[in-house]
Amino acid sequence: MSLVLDLHRAHQERQARLFNGPRVAAEPDPGLLNELAALRAANSRLAAENAELRRELARLRPNETASAQHPTIGQIKKLVAARFNIDPMVMEQARRDAQAVLPRQIAIYLCCRLTLRSMPFIGRQFGDRDHTTIMYARDKIAEMRERNPDIDAHVVALESVLRGTV
Repeated sequence: MSLVLDLHRAHQERQARLFNGPRVAAEPDPGLLNELAALRAANSRLAAENAELRRELARLRPNETASAQHPTIGQIKKLVAARFNIDPMVMEQARRDAQAVLPRQIAIYLCCRLTLRSMPFIGRQFGDRDHTTIMYARDKIAEMRERNPDIDAHVVALESVLRGTV
């Protein structure tokens, strides 16, 4: 990498001398042409290494679609809605009544715990909510689980179904 930087610096210095010197028509500098060829070869090697690293990363990165290890947000929403006897679309609405809020917060909590998705992404799946709302719901359910055994029982049951341990 330092070779590439050294070549690039030398090229910039030559360019500066050419542009700051007298303006006359001249043949291309053979040194600059050799330097350009070396830079292109180095760029080609770096591009090949980058492509190899991307392939390795893709092989190592877990599949974020439906799997037993990482359920989708849609699967979580459907399961929570079924447990609380509500329509999954209610979780995306702006409703603030208890019938909608608690299931939505539990679903958000499970999405944060069981998926690899970011909070802004999860917020978009729940009616375009802000990531701070997602953080609040996650923290609220974590706190409620400690104080309320019924909420904890709901979350444990849902989590075991989503992880495939039932």
